[in-house]
Amino acid sequence: MLDIKTVYNKLSILPEKVKNKAFSKVMGIVIPFSAKSKFDIEKLKEGYMRVSIPYIKSNMNHIRTHHALAMSELGELATGVCLAYSLPKNSQVILKSLSTEYLKKGKGKLTVEAEFNLSDIKDRGDVVFDVEIKNKSKETVAKAQYIWHYRINFKK
Repeated sequence: MLDIKTVYNKLSILPEKVKNKAFSKVMGIVIPFSAKSKFDIEKLKEGYMRVSIPYIKSNMNHIRTHHALAMSELGELATGVCLAYSLPKNSQVILKSLSTEYLKKGKGKLTVEAEFNLSDIKDRGDVVFDVEIKNKSKETVAKAQYIWHYRINFKK
């Protein structure tokens, strides 16, 4: 697995916005399915991540709002990268469960913040993320839960 913390930290010589944009591009290569959404990693640190997607055609459905799966994928990206970044490089993370409740049409830029308590991490276990996907007016358009299983000292 790519050591995303090392990659992100090597980009630290760049200004914050440029670093985050470059890291977003790298993650788009690592996670090709997510690349089409043109996500933007806005903030990343151990135990926290904020990421957004723009209001563009590849993220839209037939009624010109954000596609349900684009919104759900936004949360998956935020929670998964947040966890993977926060664990040692010899760790493995895998999504066990996701559930998304759509509350209103998603229009405009959408943002999600993922956060968890690092002190809860053991050698292996699950991390439950409850997140809210918000529009640029800070209104919640969807609520989602992602359960990630992790193992530290993973050997292939």
